[in-house]
Amino acid sequence: MFFLAAAHAATPEEIAKGYMEAVKSGDMEQVGAFMHPAALEKFKGILVQVAAVVTSADAGADPKKNTAIKVLFGDEKPEAAKDVPAKALFVRFMGNLTAAIPLMRQMLANSTYDFIGHVDEGANQAHVVYRATLATGGATVTKMEVLTLKRDGDEWKVMLTGDIESFVGGLTRQFQKK
Repeated sequence: MFFLAAAHAATPEEIAKGYMEAVKSGDMEQVGAFMHPAALEKFKGILVQVAAVVTSADAGADPKKNTAIKVLFGDEKPEAAKDVPAKALFVRFMGNLTAAIPLMRQMLANSTYDFIGHVDEGANQAHVVYRATLATGGATVTKMEVLTLKRDGDEWKVMLTGDIESFVGGLTRQFQKK
């Protein structure tokens, strides 16, 4: 777990490191704690839209859709997503996703992150630049990434990444296909 002394205001890099350590360890409850409330609400809005599409799709016509619904919503009915608190929905989704895709879980566990620094965008938003080295199945991929953080009171919190938004949005499009 990642804790800072109360007298020390955490830098964006420190928050990004803690967030990535939580992702790497698979502690989705801790990942959710690092997320900005606005990011969690945005995620919930996206997932509620997916739920609306899912409930109108004919899952019987494509058994793969039933598997996808289980990954997205677990044992809950998709339409219940709107009634779940945003953080709980995010944590459940991420936990379901990593449980359903063992290769993803393995890749995250074997990843390393080197933090380069951050760029401020005004006083309330920062972009942390880091190098991610992802290793799985004997292959290693290194890429530069940016993690956006925004202030929530006196604390920096992580905003939703484009990868997560794209993934969930892509699922919506899959369910909309006839």
